[in-house]
Amino acid sequence: MKISKKLTLAFGLIIIILIGEIVLNQLISRRANSSFNKLTLEIDPSNQLLEKYRGINKELNFLNNNRVFNNNQDNLNRTHGILDVEFPYYISETSLLKERLLPNDKRIDQIETIISHTEEIILLTKEINNVLATKGDYESLENLETANSILSNKVGSLY
Repeated sequence: MKISKKLTLAFGLIIIILIGEIVLNQLISRRANSSFNKLTLEIDPSNQLLEKYRGINKELNFLNNNRVFNNNQDNLNRTHGILDVEFPYYISETSLLKERLLPNDKRIDQIETIISHTEEIILLTKEINNVLATKGDYESLENLETANSILSNKVGSLY
């Protein structure tokens, strides 16, 4: 075999290997791009939503504890803002998140639990607000014990 044929065969083989590598890299790149898009468009926003939701829950729990145990009504507007604006927003966003999942996804039950607990927390916090509606209500041991019982027994079990 002549050197020119050997060189042609070797360069041809190198070109075929390079073309195969380029095709393989394109396939891997498409899969990686698909995974990245799923991560940035679906998973990351869901995690951010749940982290913000967790923060709002902690804040409301702090506000309720401060109100019941420290006789503090200063942050009542913030409590109303959470109950009337932020929680309904998070419930609707969480419901949309649930709709994007497959019907047999295990996370659906967790999302439904989060939504039902949030609705219960809203009702129980409003009940606390009704029990401690005025400054005079803080002078009544019965009202304070009722609010403490709601907060400790009912709301506490939901966190």
